[in-house]
Amino acid sequence: MTHGFISTSVFFARLLPSIGKHYRIVMFDNLGFGLNDRTQNVGNGCENPEEAEKWIVEWLEKVVEALELPPKFWFSGHSNGGAMVMLYACYHPERIEGLFWQSPAAAEDETSEDFKYDPYAIRNEDHADVLPTRKVVDETLAAYRDKVHVMTKLAKVPYWLRRRLVGGNMRKNTLKPTVFTQEYVEAAIRYWSLMNERLGRQDVVLMVWSYFLGHLHNSLFTRERMLQDFDFPIAFCNGTRDFFGSAEGSNKIV
Repeated sequence: MTHGFISTSVFFARLLPSIGKHYRIVMFDNLGFGLNDRTQNVGNGCENPEEAEKWIVEWLEKVVEALELPPKFWFSGHSNGGAMVMLYACYHPERIEGLFWQSPAAAEDETSEDFKYDPYAIRNEDHADVLPTRKVVDETLAAYRDKVHVMTKLAKVPYWLRRRLVGGNMRKNTLKPTVFTQEYVEAAIRYWSLMNERLGRQDVVLMVWSYFLGHLHNSLFTRERMLQDFDFPIAFCNGTRDFFGSAEGSNKIV
């Protein structure tokens, strides 16, 4: 199982008791998130989308090898992690027993005549509780385009203030008290706040690939990739779309 952008595998913890009864669960932190190492040495990974994709695939291959997974295994990913899972499956379909995606990024059918990309309207269509402002959207897109880590500003903020800012946002938008216990909410806020004290270039590699993938051209949505005839099952669980992502197009892949 792998998580989305600016997240961590720790957030899957509440799922383990139930699914752990039926499967051996292996979770890992993506690239420079969670407890994963941070590094500034990513070779040519930030040069262009093609080099970024090559870097990501090679990284995933090393992860799979290091985890000593069986010849075939189920691969699950959320958000940008879902896009990475798609990418790995395109390169190594022989290793996949089945795929399960939770609101995966890069499932948008940009080849459709009806497709229209509008970053300011994405969350309006989802009836989300809180909509990002135009300023936030523009700043985030600029960070992706200019290859600047999106957490750069937050990482410079003192821990006590970062925890307060993060906590207020999480309590309001994601970690609702009707779903999560107070103990879990506090632990998640502390973990996420500490995680973003250390930044690495791995995250920027993912941004370079994601910007190309989600905003300029979806290279996964082609006959040679996710539209090929796989011999394993694919399942989707689509909730509210991620910021700059979409759950549309899932039915065409399935």
